[in-house]
Amino acid sequence: LFRIATPAHDLPRAHRALDPHAALECNGLIEVARTLGKGAGVHDCLFLGNQEHIGCRPCGIERLVRCLRRELGEADAVTASHLGTGRGFSVREVIDQVSAVTETTVPSAENLSYFGNRDEAHMIYTDRLPPLIIDALLHGRADRLRTWMMQMPPAPPGCTYLNFLASHDGIGVRPAEGLLTDDEIGDLVTAAEAAGGLHGTYNAPGGPRPYELNVSLWDLLEPDQFVCAHAIMFGVEGIPALWINSLLVRSNDPETAERTGVRRDITRARVDLADATAVLDGSDTPESRAASELLRLLEIRSTQPAFDPGATQFTLQIGEGLFAFWRQSTDRTQSIFAVHNCTTGAQVLDLHRLNLIATDEWRDLVSGMPLTTGQATIDLAPFQSVWITNA
Repeated sequence: LFRIATPAHDLPRAHRALDPHAALECNGLIEVARTLGKGAGVHDCLFLGNQEHIGCRPCGIERLVRCLRRELGEADAVTASHLGTGRGFSVREVIDQVSAVTETTVPSAENLSYFGNRDEAHMIYTDRLPPLIIDALLHGRADRLRTWMMQMPPAPPGCTYLNFLASHDGIGVRPAEGLLTDDEIGDLVTAAEAAGGLHGTYNAPGGPRPYELNVSLWDLLEPDQFVCAHAIMFGVEGIPALWINSLLVRSNDPETAERTGVRRDITRARVDLADATAVLDGSDTPESRAASELLRLLEIRSTQPAFDPGATQFTLQIGEGLFAFWRQSTDRTQSIFAVHNCTTGAQVLDLHRLNLIATDEWRDLVSGMPLTTGQATIDLAPFQSVWITNA
């Protein structure tokens, strides 16, 4: 796995001198971490820190290839060439047994450019998805989320998006600039602080601006909102990435953040195995119910061809408070209409606004309920999700 990052807030780390076995420099920081298991051996995980204003060392690519050859063997590494892309080299030319994942905090068009001509990143982070989903659920409207998703192109063949809601670094809000107003981003910061969280800033010409929310998603959202947010993320085009402390439904850990002095540690709670088991054992607690529902949705998702990362996606406009999209499998045999009530009130879903082919039988994957012949509507409870399919 290659992870190409642009940590604009972490320049000192990018400049730090590191041992060649642990790091290489090529238009930023390249840390070689032997962390992923591959059969009985160890596979290398490369974390690439890319700063366009940091000069590329002339020997960087040769050093990278030498390191790959040393660690993986001559047969597994090929000579990389400098493509003049601003990213130093085509990672797919370095080794063909990896997935290249970009983690960037750059404008959307530049972010999408990391796909190259299907010869650079295999996956790119959709870092605008988390703040826009949270905004939709906290404000009971889906127009900002819908507008952004309608502007997103399908990923090129052989590539896809990496979708997430929370991470070890928190929930970024800078990517939402231009999609949310300053006041709306400020509302997210206020909500995070009201939930016991923190937030980070970055320096802008007009003064500090919000950069990220450091808050447990479980504390930020109500339980039904928490599940709905993940249902959206599980269904959209790409591969869902689930932060372990979201799966384990962990709350803020302010004591650790205060002890270490690291703001981000508030969402990096270390979990005792017994506590994790208690959450995942299906007991009747809010946390356990939420975890069970996330796992159930993932299990449903994993067997649906229409949720393949390469399946077709089309955004639907069926109501201000409803976020909906259509997915179709690559062989065109399965359709899924994913509809999410983002409001605190009941909503009526007009089935006539969906392309439900009359010759097919339809059912909701989430509830398991079939649609009856001639059924015109579905009543959606607050924050309810339905995945209506013909398969």
